[in-house]
Amino acid sequence: MDVWANGRMVNPYVDTSIRPTVHYIRPFAHTSNRPLTIRLQTTTALTLLYRNMSYIPFNQLPPHARLWVFAADRALSEAESMQLTAEASAFVDRWTAHNQSLLASADLRYDRFLMIAVDEATAGASGCSIDELYRRIRTLGETFGVNFMNNMMVFFRNAQGNITASSREAFSEQASPETMVFDNSITSVQAISNWEVPAKESWHIGLIRPIQATTTK
Repeated sequence: MDVWANGRMVNPYVDTSIRPTVHYIRPFAHTSNRPLTIRLQTTTALTLLYRNMSYIPFNQLPPHARLWVFAADRALSEAESMQLTAEASAFVDRWTAHNQSLLASADLRYDRFLMIAVDEATAGASGCSIDELYRRIRTLGETFGVNFMNNMMVFFRNAQGNITASSREAFSEQASPETMVFDNSITSVQAISNWEVPAKESWHIGLIRPIQATTTK
């Protein structure tokens, strides 16, 4: 589907200049075999018509929304980040559970942490829909040449403040209780406030060598 606004083609998932102006979304039937094009003459008081759209801006999800964090083993380029965001947003837009649309969203942070969240108050993610999510993330990883599925990797900021991915053993050798870490095991949008924290405030403290933890108290 092509979406045009103010004489130019836009991506409603990526182009933040039009996303905030979408006031409501109404599904409709499009049965023609011809390509579907929507032209938006103005970006004010906008009504966007889109079939089966269930995407919601990430910052509009409720705190209780269920969350998955997929961390790439390398940072993506700006172009890759834009493409991944569009691909992930398109997936959650058509994501369903038992033929029911899920109210979900996707957000990419620091060019490597892909967050997928769903408001289960409307419809819950089933086992099959979660399997579908993991298959899609695995496929996206193959597309961009990154690994989103290595749960044994630890993500933290090094002494220069750069985000680093390493093995648990390597992390234990260079980290301290004050090292900023990323807890990708969080499971709700509300918990994002505790996502990037010092190791001493996370389960990561258990990976740090006891002698380091003792001498830095």
